[in-house]
Amino acid sequence: MKKSILSGLVLAAILTSCTNSKTTDTATTDTTIAVVETVVETVIETENEMSDEQKQEMVQKIDTQKAEIETQIKEIKPTELKTTDLREQLKQKWEKIHFYTNAESQVIRVKTYPYDKISKRTEEFYFQDGKLILAVIEDDGTGEAGKEKEKLTKLYYFNEEKPFHEINNSGEKEYSIKESDAERLLEEANEYVKLQAEKM
Repeated sequence: MKKSILSGLVLAAILTSCTNSKTTDTATTDTTIAVVETVVETVIETENEMSDEQKQEMVQKIDTQKAEIETQIKEIKPTELKTTDLREQLKQKWEKIHFYTNAESQVIRVKTYPYDKISKRTEEFYFQDGKLILAVIEDDGTGEAGKEKEKLTKLYYFNEEKPFHEINNSGEKEYSIKESDAERLLEEANEYVKLQAEKM
């Protein structure tokens, strides 16, 4: 998609340059070429992905942030939201949602709980400066926060609200990040933060 847009921009610039060359001087053509070069550099930068080493560094950083948040929440009583007044899909899936906020009233963790007789599966979301950094799915989310990473079912790591790494301990078939639950979890996390602001 990016290559198609880039090709279109370059072609448009060349056509503009050719058309203008009959009626304008060299300065206008130089300006057009400079604009095209700027666009090319921007597109190439957005296409670059993190190296494996950068990903591992980011994962370690987020794991540290998760541990810090879990230490903080031991001293915080969560705010509970029952799902009875929420949209149907949330109401059917979860019985309640717990919100943890820091001293600046920013959401740092959200945990969703199913109905007792239906499931023990939970979803947890960790935030840094209002942005999702980690989503965790646990098939059995009972008990305290702070379980070892290997005992968690699935972990989805985010950088600038884009998924970049996934850990699957479930034994289920793994898919690429674009086919995984990462995008859905990001949407849900942002919805929960809005709900906390509206309902609390």
